Amino acid sequence: MENSVIPDTAYIESGPDYIFNKKICGLYPLERLINTLAKAGVKKIYLNLSDADRDFYYKKIRRYIKKLKGIEFPEGEPRRNSSFIKFSAGFFIQLHYFDSFNTYFVRKNKIYIPAQREDQFIIDNKEKVRKAVSLIQKRLIDTTEGYVSKNINKKISVPMSTVIAAARIHPNMLTIINFLIGTFSAYLVYKNTYFNIAMGGFLFNFASIFDGVDGEVARFTFRSSKFGGWLDTVCDHTILVFFVSATAYLFYINSGLFLSITLLIITSIAFIFLLFAVTAFLREFKISQSLKAYETEFLLKLPADDKKVAFILKTRYLGKKEFYSLIYFLAGLTGKIHYTIPVFSAVCVVGSIILFSLNRQYFPYIREKFYGNNPEVTV
Repeated sequence: MENSVIPDTAYIESGPDYIFNKKICGLYPLERLINTLAKAGVKKIYLNLSDADRDFYYKKIRRYIKKLKGIEFPEGEPRRNSSFIKFSAGFFIQLHYFDSFNTYFVRKNKIYIPAQREDQFIIDNKEKVRKAVSLIQKRLIDTTEGYVSKNINKKISVPMSTVIAAARIHPNMLTIINFLIGTFSAYLVYKNTYFNIAMGGFLFNFASIFDGVDGEVARFTFRSSKFGGWLDTVCDHTILVFFVSATAYLFYINSGLFLSITLLIITSIAFIFLLFAVTAFLREFKISQSLKAYETEFLLKLPADDKKVAFILKTRYLGKKEFYSLIYFLAGLTGKIHYTIPVFSAVCVVGSIILFSLNRQYFPYIREKFYGNNPEVTV
């Protein structure tokens, strides 16, 4: 972010007529503008509103932004001894515009105003409302990783999130609903009939898709929180444990006790070693809590011409939820979902062996090339 040039004060005034009572991904235009500015780091927001706008603000908006500080109703513009950003009350912007502040805003004396661009405008008709919704949705999809998630899951979850956001349902409630769906999918698989297995696989994949809704609604409505992220992670992992356990039960029924116990032991050991390989890097280089740092700060920095590195980078998608959820769904349609257990075991074994090998081979390389003698990085 070019935070050094972003003023800490914004001035919003009622200007040309705009559609103030239509929600854009869950928020009214003025409400969205205020939240966007606060999220971008603007500390003082002055509102100079018409009687109609002020009345709407107190009736429909204020209760949802009452936790935000620095909102005032001044007489006229801020003093000119410091710079500020000036908006019309119905203006549409997005948070990432502040990452390229000088591209999206122009300065006149000490006042910054939005530049004339196709992707920022006043919401003055229904077409502009639809355009704003489309731009927000497109940004979310464009910043999504993974082919299945980006091209399939998000095409389903984002329209759902747009509707749900307008209902003001808290994202944490959506996480709980998704947890119940995922848990029920595991129960259906455990019942061990073709219909239940097929439906369980379908619901597990649907839960994977719906899992994006809570985060999308949180982003749309600026209600992200550390607790929400923690709750989502715990629920996701618990659903996976339940579902794999139900699938393992079917494998036991179809393959017998000896083979089931053997695979369980092998898989457990491999999975432990897999986690140890990842956490060893995080501890060695003092990387912060995110497990994704192993990929971004280690795997993606290794020589691409190494065959083991190339193999891991090409197959790491197997561990993505949106991928294995789709596999469970397809396997459920065959009624042979328990065959995924030996596949899961093989992935864990191969992955742990290769990652341990890469750790031993490339720790010195990473330390010397990127972190020096006193490696410490926060991701």
